[in-house]
Amino acid sequence: MALSSDRRRVLFIIGGQWIAGPVTFLRHACANLPELGWEPLLLLTGPARTDSFDNWPCAVSELKLCHSYSQLAREAAQVIVNHNTDVVVATDDNTTAVAMQELYRQSGCTVRLLEMLHADLPSEFSRVERLVPVTTAACAINETVVRDLRRQIPALSDRVFRWYNPVPCAAHPPQPRLSSPVNLVYVGRVFQREKRVLDLVDIGKRLLARGFDFRLTIVGDGEVMNELRQRLVASPEVDRKTTLMGWISPEAITELLCAQDLFLLPGDRESMGFALLEAMGQGVVPIVTPLPGPSEVVDQETGYTVPVGDYDAFASAIADAIVDVPRLQRMRRAGYERVRRTFHIPVAIEAFVGILNDTLTLPLPSGRHRFLPPRPLGRMDKLHIPQCLQHAKRRLFGQHITA
Repeated sequence: MALSSDRRRVLFIIGGQWIAGPVTFLRHACANLPELGWEPLLLLTGPARTDSFDNWPCAVSELKLCHSYSQLAREAAQVIVNHNTDVVVATDDNTTAVAMQELYRQSGCTVRLLEMLHADLPSEFSRVERLVPVTTAACAINETVVRDLRRQIPALSDRVFRWYNPVPCAAHPPQPRLSSPVNLVYVGRVFQREKRVLDLVDIGKRLLARGFDFRLTIVGDGEVMNELRQRLVASPEVDRKTTLMGWISPEAITELLCAQDLFLLPGDRESMGFALLEAMGQGVVPIVTPLPGPSEVVDQETGYTVPVGDYDAFASAIADAIVDVPRLQRMRRAGYERVRRTFHIPVAIEAFVGILNDTLTLPLPSGRHRFLPPRPLGRMDKLHIPQCLQHAKRRLFGQHITA
């Protein structure tokens, strides 16, 4: 099934409802892999597709809605076969499981499955653990996830790789700068859950109480945008200094970051955010909370780390940056160099190609012929209703399975 030429083929499987980090990684990968000898194809699963996948840089295939897992298996397996796939890279559960099982029932199938973990969530570990029988290797977003994956899933302990989020970096080291007033920026989903975006208003209050002027730019949108606006209206002095941009293009984000001084990341869950890395790649000094992903790139040399929810600590870090300009400039340069060395798009994509190449050299999974029941098990599964009858019921009522 693999191509006989030197050019390899990779198929990325992801749910069409995905947004943010995983989609950004795939966009960079699909745009740059052909130059390194890999031909990509994107396969979207599920009933919905966000506009994140518009203007995609490679061919895109979408699975039609299916009434049964056997139909889903055949449809997805056929896409893999038609692409002459060497490696399937997946962040999906059911579609990947049933498709790989369908392929491994065929004699001579040599397609490898590489699982990607984008977050340190229990659901991610559960997904990968369930797919161990058909998984050749796995790769993770940060060193903590790599370590936990090896510990929690011993069957993959010698087949876990580390991948790096690819981000654009400035062509040259950042020049010394400090705006007056200081420019603060947040880029990401406007959520309080995990992101704690509403904390930015309180941080602004603390800065004003200390007599420090600032300009705060918030890029993004999300479930607490209305509440954020209400809190800003209730704090008019902070409101006057804050600009809500909504979502803007990646190119506009890069241009915006070039004029910023400090990047604020107040969340309580971050795996290895693209926005943080891109900010550092443009010479913006980060202020983050002590989480596994950000702590790999942010230390005393490259930025500030403060406790989650400690508005005074955030304000103190900003004040320190304003007062100690020479230190700020050293951090700016050190952060830029650290990110460019590992996460710059050409560097990170070349490292990912190394993972793909290594995956091809690994033996096929020994449990690949073992049956994997679809997940989640529905009420009819628990009642042991045969799949053929479930299929008939879904067709009759116009229902579809969720990939």
